[in-house]
Amino acid sequence: MGFSPDLGVARVDDEVRKTVSEARRVFTGLGAVVSRAKLDLGDVRKLSYAICNPMAARIRSRLGQNAARLSNEAFLSCADDGEQMSVLEYLEAEAKRTEIRGKMTAFHEKYDLLICPTLGCVPFPVGHAEPPHWRKRDGEFMAMTTPFDLTGQPAVSVPCGFSALGGPIGLQIVGAYGEDALVLRAARAFERAVQLGKVHPPI
Repeated sequence: MGFSPDLGVARVDDEVRKTVSEARRVFTGLGAVVSRAKLDLGDVRKLSYAICNPMAARIRSRLGQNAARLSNEAFLSCADDGEQMSVLEYLEAEAKRTEIRGKMTAFHEKYDLLICPTLGCVPFPVGHAEPPHWRKRDGEFMAMTTPFDLTGQPAVSVPCGFSALGGPIGLQIVGAYGEDALVLRAARAFERAVQLGKVHPPI
C-alpha cells in the first residue's frame, strides 16, 4: 500500500494529517506493507472545472424553458463558465485527465492500494460551504477526492478518528481501475480491526 498525506494537490490540516498517518498503522498491523509514496497530481480542481463546466452548460441548454427554474448558484456559475470555453480548451483538459490516469496506472504497478486523507480539513460549522479557517474558497478542501472522480478509480472513505472538537476524520482507500472488490475488502478489514461500531467521538 502507498500512503500519501496530500497527493501533492492540497493543504491539509495538521489534525487530519496526524490522524490519517496514525490510521495507516492499522493496515500494518493487519500484515500490509505500507510505505510513503510520492504523488503529485497537479491542479486537479482547476482541471475538474474545465471538464465539468461544459457539462453543466450542456445540461442547462437541454432543459430549454425549464432552465429558468434552476436556482443552484454553483451550478449556474459553472454553466456560465462552460459556455465561454472553446473546444480546444476542453480537449486540452481531457488530455490532462489522460495524463493523470497514466500517473495512477504507473502508481498501481507498484502499489495495490493508495491510502490518503478524504478531505484536507477537519469538519467545519454548519452554514459554511467552505472551511472558514481557510482563506481559499474554491473547493480546495475536497481536492483529494477530485482526482478519482476524473480517473474513474474506485475509492471509499472510512472514519479513522476524530478532531479535537469531535468531528469525524476520513481515511480514503483507492484502488486501481476495476479493483472495486479489493477496495471494499480493505475498507471492511479496517472497520473490523478498529471495531468501528464501538468507536464514539469525544464528549
